[in-house]
Amino acid sequence: MINPRYFLCLSATLLCLSVSFWGDAFGYSAQGHEGIAAFAHENLTDQTRDIVDDIIGNDSHIDVLIQALNENKKIVRPKSHEGPDTEEFDLPTDDFAKVAEWADDVKFADRHQGPLNGNADAIAFNKTWPNNSNWHFLNLPLGMPTFLDQIDAFTTDTNNVVDAIKAAINVLEGKDSGFNGPNFTEAQALYLIAHLVGDLHQPLHVGTGYYLNAANTGDTPQLQTDPNQCVDDQGKPLPMDIGGNSIKYTKTEELHAYWDDTLVQLYTAGDQKGKDKSTEDLVAKMTADHQAGSDADDQSYDPSSDYHTWPAQWATDSVHQSIHVYEGVNFGTITVSGDKVTFSATLDDQYGANHVQLAGSQLRKGGLHLADLLNHIQWTHQVAKK
Repeated sequence: MINPRYFLCLSATLLCLSVSFWGDAFGYSAQGHEGIAAFAHENLTDQTRDIVDDIIGNDSHIDVLIQALNENKKIVRPKSHEGPDTEEFDLPTDDFAKVAEWADDVKFADRHQGPLNGNADAIAFNKTWPNNSNWHFLNLPLGMPTFLDQIDAFTTDTNNVVDAIKAAINVLEGKDSGFNGPNFTEAQALYLIAHLVGDLHQPLHVGTGYYLNAANTGDTPQLQTDPNQCVDDQGKPLPMDIGGNSIKYTKTEELHAYWDDTLVQLYTAGDQKGKDKSTEDLVAKMTADHQAGSDADDQSYDPSSDYHTWPAQWATDSVHQSIHVYEGVNFGTITVSGDKVTFSATLDDQYGANHVQLAGSQLRKGGLHLADLLNHIQWTHQVAKK
């Protein structure tokens, strides 16, 4: 039987999603999201690929982004959620890959950043769904046994990555999204799925660490993995690292960003460390590893089950993978500033080498699962005969 304190902890955790500035947590880098989408595009059935391409090709609202991408050949996006720094990303060739960052670009637009800054459609989207930044993640204890059996028991809040994907599926199948307010457009639903399925496979977008001895500056935190132990004796949730966003392994670098970006680059480059690799290079690496049989034993979900339940199954798998992220993280002390807790840490010298295989597996699973989901959706979209 689950300890009632467990449900209290989880309720408090999800409450944080709607009130915390950590809702700005990034997902995979542009390269990661684009690679997942392009890899998925290669694994669609011909019928599904025609539908996806037709929706993108007939979406006038995405023209401003596609045009900017095609004209500039590079796209400027914020580098992190902590400051105004930006970086340029090379343009992928696949149109589905080009729209894979739309969900983040909309979020950036609300902060007057990125390629959709000032775009009327992005402004309208953020006005209609002001909590859309919370659709990119969950903050679940590392030892949570299963997502499927307990999600309805501890929250009614649909502002999370699993429910956002389910809402988008509903729209593509001609149903009400299940969210308050009007439905997304068909194109918006497709773009959300393309992005959020990727987020769901980044382990730190689902799992987060809770800590004892993390209430005061100078404390040495003790990571807790048992969900029953993520609250104190008074029932107050322990401090958490918000999916590694508050774990600093240098003065400026976060563990979350290491999994978003650095490990994607390490996986893409393989033995060619330090070389600038494109989205196409990432897709080629994913394809080669998949064809070599690297994904033959994917036990992250039951492909014979109802596909509407797959996002929840993938969330369960991701939180199970997230506990491995903390292997090789050596904690120092914490710094408390107002409501913000920062955990200092160092990474083992071989941290990247020890985790790049898991990072690659999650990227490939993200792409394969995205394709599998799109191939199973009962589309209402009809492609006009030429």
